[in-house]
Amino acid sequence: MIRGITLVMSTSAAIAEVQENSVSQLSDVQPTDWAFQALQSLVEQYGYIAGYPDGTYQGDRVLTRYEFAARLNACLNTLSEQLRNQSELSSADIATTSRLQDEFAAELAALRTRIDSLETHTAELALNQFSTTQLSGSIVVAASDLTGDTADGNPDTNIDSNLALNHRTRLNLITSFTGKDRLLVGLQASNRVPNFSGISGTNMARLSFEVGNTDNNLRLNLLEYRFPVGDRLNIYLYANAASHHYYATVLNPFFASFGGAKGSPSRFGDRNPIYRIGNFSSGGVAAVYRFNEALRLDLGYLAQNADIPTPGNGLFNGTYSALAQLSFKPVTNLELALTYLHNYADDGNLAHRTGSTFRHESFIGCK
Repeated sequence: MIRGITLVMSTSAAIAEVQENSVSQLSDVQPTDWAFQALQSLVEQYGYIAGYPDGTYQGDRVLTRYEFAARLNACLNTLSEQLRNQSELSSADIATTSRLQDEFAAELAALRTRIDSLETHTAELALNQFSTTQLSGSIVVAASDLTGDTADGNPDTNIDSNLALNHRTRLNLITSFTGKDRLLVGLQASNRVPNFSGISGTNMARLSFEVGNTDNNLRLNLLEYRFPVGDRLNIYLYANAASHHYYATVLNPFFASFGGAKGSPSRFGDRNPIYRIGNFSSGGVAAVYRFNEALRLDLGYLAQNADIPTPGNGLFNGTYSALAQLSFKPVTNLELALTYLHNYADDGNLAHRTGSTFRHESFIGCK
């Protein structure tokens, strides 16, 4: 049905929009053609002839009765205009016009019905918008190695090597219900053990594509819904693991957003660790407001156990992380930001899986 509607629209547009006022404007019509005089007569007597968008007439192409009726209707409109302007028409012209009107009355009526139907369908589609879903994905395959005295976990051996071949696979289902909103369902599978099973002794050795699940099972990794409020404000809702860098600008040209396989190979060089504080969230809300092309405000609130309705948990009664950031981009290659993050963790753990393990030890046990 959609193809049929498109075909009718294309035919109508071609007839209505490429009216020519001279036969010479048609590249494939020559004075030696047998129908040249007839075409020239149409222009001289009625001031109308229709070609195609590429400037051709295509006189050898088969013409359907519907197409002829559409062209005839255009000529009749021209004649009607001449009559309204009291132009002189010969009795032969009037007789010919009447005969053509009678002979193609059915086709002209059918053509008007199809146009009316097309307008109805177009209005219905505009009022009853439907959702569309796109599938995108990425696969990262990496051969990585860690060498050193404790590369195998045994400090008593000589320098060893832990060469490994790993992958991370992501599938993103992106759905829009209105054409302006976006529902992102992120699925993920991996067999990469983070940080070489911790042998390196620091999270700064982690690679950017490392994830939590390492059993090759495809799991839900992100559930995000974004919708606009006006022209400048976007609202984000999260119902699964999320981090502040999913919505906020991180001021790093080497940052790869969710689903991307590009960017910094090191997680430490991917983004500022402040965006990962509180990244164990299970839900939250965020907002991005653009004052103009250069100035934007990012706000977000993420809760660790938003899905647990017990004391000390929930959306507001447990561990949470709140971010406010004002960023300014005066030119293409320069961006500045003022970022504030407030994190409450009932165990005092500020872990963000990126920097040194010593950066939060002084907070352990604090409440």
